[in-house]
Amino acid sequence: MSKPSRSGDLIFFPRSLSLMLQGIIEGERQLAMGGEPNIPLADLYETEDTLRIELELPGCSKDKIEVYIIDTDITVEARKEHLLPQPAAAKESINFLRMERKFGRYSRRIKLPTPCNTQKVRAFLKNGLLVIEIPLVKERRGKRIKVEIEAG
Repeated sequence: MSKPSRSGDLIFFPRSLSLMLQGIIEGERQLAMGGEPNIPLADLYETEDTLRIELELPGCSKDKIEVYIIDTDITVEARKEHLLPQPAAAKESINFLRMERKFGRYSRRIKLPTPCNTQKVRAFLKNGLLVIEIPLVKERRGKRIKVEIEAG
């Protein structure tokens, strides 16, 4: 009996738990690569005809964000530059007492939870919120197709 793959196990969980575990796995992957995970927070929801994904990317400019789809995964990668404060005089130096803001590379991969038309994706950035809209496939569920059985 073969052992199920790690990603295949996630399909048996409720959708929200599956998405949460996917975020944890992605964070572990980034930690293993030597850095703290910069995973943007995301909301996913459906309207009647669209899957909408909203990701928080404050301080990221449009030209520093890439969105791409491979099979049923959508990936968002962004880069937020660290702008150091400039000292008032050329001879002054700055000694940080606390640095809490995150900078660098942000990455989030999300499995599309329902069939979508990935050829007609629309994305826009407004006030640090990246919105991705993907049309749902119209005939995606509940259509019953009768299959005729031939005499053998």
